[in-house]
Amino acid sequence: MDPLFHYMKFGWKENRRPNRWFSTSLVERKAMLGNPETPPFVLLLAALDESAFRKFREITEKRLYLDFGHTDCWDCATMRGHFDSTYYRARYPDVPEDCDALQHFCTFGWQELRNPNPDFDTHYYASMNTDVGEAGINAFVHYLSDGKQEGRKPRPVRPMDQKILKQLVSVEELAAKAGRNVTGLRFEDANLLVLKALAQATRKRSLVFSVSHDRYNAHTGGVQKFIRDEEGHAVAEGYVYIHLCPAFPMQCLAPVAAAASFLVNVTLNGEFLGTFTLAEISDVLLALRKKKLKTAHVILHSLMGWHLPSLADFVTLAEARNHFYTHDYFALCPEYRLLRNGIAACHAPALGAADCGVCLHGIARVKADAAMAAFFGVVKPEMIYPSASARAVFEGTRYAALPGRIVPHLTVGKRLEPLKRVVETSPPAGEERPRLRVAFCGASVAHKGFHLFEEIVERCRAEAHLEFFHIGSDKTDLPGVTFVAAQLEKGRSIMPARLREQGIDIVFVPSTWRETFNFIAYEAVEGGAALIALEGAGNVQDFVVQNGVGASVSGWQDCVTLLRSPSLPDDIARWKQAGAALRFTPTRSIFTGEVA
Repeated sequence: MDPLFHYMKFGWKENRRPNRWFSTSLVERKAMLGNPETPPFVLLLAALDESAFRKFREITEKRLYLDFGHTDCWDCATMRGHFDSTYYRARYPDVPEDCDALQHFCTFGWQELRNPNPDFDTHYYASMNTDVGEAGINAFVHYLSDGKQEGRKPRPVRPMDQKILKQLVSVEELAAKAGRNVTGLRFEDANLLVLKALAQATRKRSLVFSVSHDRYNAHTGGVQKFIRDEEGHAVAEGYVYIHLCPAFPMQCLAPVAAAASFLVNVTLNGEFLGTFTLAEISDVLLALRKKKLKTAHVILHSLMGWHLPSLADFVTLAEARNHFYTHDYFALCPEYRLLRNGIAACHAPALGAADCGVCLHGIARVKADAAMAAFFGVVKPEMIYPSASARAVFEGTRYAALPGRIVPHLTVGKRLEPLKRVVETSPPAGEERPRLRVAFCGASVAHKGFHLFEEIVERCRAEAHLEFFHIGSDKTDLPGVTFVAAQLEKGRSIMPARLREQGIDIVFVPSTWRETFNFIAYEAVEGGAALIALEGAGNVQDFVVQNGVGASVSGWQDCVTLLRSPSLPDDIARWKQAGAALRFTPTRSIFTGEVA
């Protein structure tokens, strides 16, 4: 910006100096000049030398006229590349259709505290920066000219960020809040477990103990889905599949506890048997061993909620092949998604790094890391990575020294004959664009990026060629979005069927963390949709790029640009065709190295 323009428009009102020797303090303005409507430097020039003032005014007015016609046009020119006309008209329908939206904001809107785009809150900026409001300056112009460089915030903290920060609790609070609701427990005699295991044993005479954070048949999620598949594979191979999880789930390690009192929920071959102590489970293991029923595998899916020393003793007692699945990053940090304070990706910095110092989980991470080091030092499992992206995060850590392999939850193959997909291409010039259906699938939580979906809807819901959907199990009431329920049926996801029923063209997967494996992305393609993923979303981004089934964007802003692109229908047609050639098959390499 021309410094002269800045001084004439803002600087003198902000008590800035036009040169080294002139001060525009409030005292001098009142004592010397007495005219609050004119830049004091201009008045001073007039007082000292009338010709100097005349020359100054002549140059200033000429520049303003030649470049912009008048001073208000300078404001318009400053805002033009940052003003969202579509958003402005959608939010303020009282703006006359024959009136230029930018000119309306420049003349009236900013004074009425209207917002020029979804990212700038005029009322908030003016109220938080009283110097701007009192000077009668267009808040948005000030932000673009000076405020942004000065670090002033354009709007309040996003509601989702506020919600995350308000709900943020320490590891100690998580443990305390886990509760001890014994009404949900069902205590049984340990002999029942022995008898059930013997009754379902096959000629293989082998057990698989599976360990996770909750009852996989009673909850919904990617890990639970995978364990259900794993159970089916194990039983098909002749194993007795016994699943263990803490009776009191918590998103942290359990506090000090003895095996004799640590309560565990037990499921055998898909049937929930009840609640036992870990000591009782150890006795069951030994009793079954005497009956020639030995443990072949211990598969660790999640360590959340477990007392690691007690679990290490049990795993050692099993004398089996041990495997650890990196479904998330809990082995690296109590914040299992590696999101600093639940919001920003931190990429697991070194212990004691500055990033840890500003995170609520920073101190707890040091303690948890010591517990993990002791546990893995005893158990020494094979590391199973669901994706190359997941493995990359663990490189350079102690876990890289353990044997490991990449075993994706689903194997991607090619169909002999691609599925037929209904696709629409861009219309001839002059014809109306086809309507495109855009969906967010799954839980409306922050680490899955639902707030980014909200940002996109806010900007694009007025676009005639776009329709928005949320398909999931948790009902939402978002303006401009159609909610479609998609519950599990008999333990299986019906997401692909829902996508086909609704004719969804694009599924937006805006995960804010580095996904180890995201089932939704695969289900979206199976359901006939193309994908839009965020860069840095781990397995999701890799899947999109490697298979050509969609686009990878740097943020919701790029997604908005993509959705408004005239060539998008042609891109979608190409992405859908690529997806139609793919087939997905559950992998069961832990047991056979083969595909189911």
